[in-house]
Amino acid sequence: MEPGSKTYLLGTVDIAGFHEHIGKRSSAASGFSFLDTYYKLFGQDLASVRGTIIKYMGDCILFVLEPDTPDALKALRQIHADMTAELQQLLPELTLTMKLHIGEVCVGKLGHLAQIDIVGAAVNELFLLPGSGFVVSETLESAMGAQPDV
Repeated sequence: MEPGSKTYLLGTVDIAGFHEHIGKRSSAASGFSFLDTYYKLFGQDLASVRGTIIKYMGDCILFVLEPDTPDALKALRQIHADMTAELQQLLPELTLTMKLHIGEVCVGKLGHLAQIDIVGAAVNELFLLPGSGFVVSETLESAMGAQPDV
């Protein structure tokens, strides 16, 4: 795949409390097993809205969706709620933060790895969004006509 510019709905999902309640208290193998299960569940849910996981970074996932995905925000709110409930059944101290943004990125293979990656100011803006829970950037709210979840 040749690198090219594309506008995506960008997202991250991160387990708040993972390091404190799993990383420091469990073996690396237990943490790996926990994340493997979590990644599979999230991946199945994301695939149901035709989303793509770009990469895993510890207990954080970077993902994208086409900006014209029907009811994308509604579906992602439901995925956030479902995944939060699953996590809290396992360990009530864990919470899930999902941050969403929209913007142009360069997408393509990067370095020697075979999978695609995304680079651009929109990715940095996504990671710099303040807040916890379900967070939607003002840019995405404007683009989608979304109302923020307070």
